[in-house]
Amino acid sequence: MSQRHLLAEQLVDYVGAVQGLDLGRLEQAIDFLMQVHARGSTVYVCGNGGSASAASHFATDLMKTAASAGNRALRAIALGDNPALLTALANDTAYDRVFAEPLRSLARPGDLLVVITGSGNSPNVVAALHEARALGIASFAFTGFAGGEAEALADASLHVPSNHYGVVEAAHSAAMHLITFALRDALASAAGQAAR
Repeated sequence: MSQRHLLAEQLVDYVGAVQGLDLGRLEQAIDFLMQVHARGSTVYVCGNGGSASAASHFATDLMKTAASAGNRALRAIALGDNPALLTALANDTAYDRVFAEPLRSLARPGDLLVVITGSGNSPNVVAALHEARALGIASFAFTGFAGGEAEALADASLHVPSNHYGVVEAAHSAAMHLITFALRDALASAAGQAAR
């Protein structure tokens, strides 16, 4: 089988995963974020590996790209972006607490936890979702594979039904960009209506 044929087969999987994104779940994520914005609350985002990079990217997009001209941005924090704290917690406490502990210190009523996980079973992501429940804050999960524990623990989720990490991560990235730009338009529209 040629390299081009293999690439074409993989591309079908990637495109299919993006086309299969559940628009209702995307709208649900936007609604959650609109409510957080209206309350002046904070979004906390976490994940491991490629999903940690996606968490940083999504938090950045929520703070910068989703803000329309003259409109207040969302407050968003990627829980893995402080390597000193993350490694201190991993070394002195346990790696499965590296997201839950900062969430417990920072989160307030009305905040939102967003987790990004291919398997849905990463112990530190699952611990963060349990912490969100204990704190009484809402949670949204981006999942893949069979959804794992994260799918069951989160208040809402967007599931990519693939067992290929690359496909799952690409679909998550596309979903987060779709959410970001739709959120920007929704916030701009809300600001325009409020100004009337």
